Amino acid sequence: MIIAQISDTHLTLDPGDADGERRIKDFERAIADINALDPAPDVIVHTGDIVHNGQQDEYARASEILSKATAPVYVIPGNKDERANLKSAFPDIATLCADSPFVDYAVEDFPIRLIFLDTLNPGSNKGDFCAARAERFRALAKAGDERPIAVFAHHPPFEVDVGPDPMHFDDPQAMTRLREALQQSEKVTGLFCGHV
Repeated sequence: MIIAQISDTHLTLDPGDADGERRIKDFERAIADINALDPAPDVIVHTGDIVHNGQQDEYARASEILSKATAPVYVIPGNKDERANLKSAFPDIATLCADSPFVDYAVEDFPIRLIFLDTLNPGSNKGDFCAARAERFRALAKAGDERPIAVFAHHPPFEVDVGPDPMHFDDPQAMTRLREALQQSEKVTGLFCGHV
């Protein structure tokens, strides 16, 4: 199975923002490059910070760009995203997590089960993974068959020595909770993160 991962596009539509215009062009080019891959990916995953300000018009533009992908696209929120606007722009994703207050869900359509986790902590650049999210992940992991699981999250549940702060969760216990939840499932074979 081939997975193409995109992350941290930080799309913005601020008028006169040259960096914002470059981000849009880079995002469009990334999708065109992925579409041209041979062999083609089975799936494209955006691991968060899709947009920069969480605004509906930004999501509309991001959705328009992602709609040009030839492979199925799945998204999760990053620290710059806003859950309600993300769900509104991606109704198929909203359906997959309709029974959750978070944007967390499983996709069963591939040789590897894909589980998407929400580490968004509104108002903070750092992540969160509360007990409710940990329990939800455990239920998603147990619900499937014996296929291996690839997990996607925005914030990495370990220290990363890039940037001013190696910790990417406000509460170290939340980071530990995510790491331990992942380790408790013997079927998890890979973790793909964004943010750093």
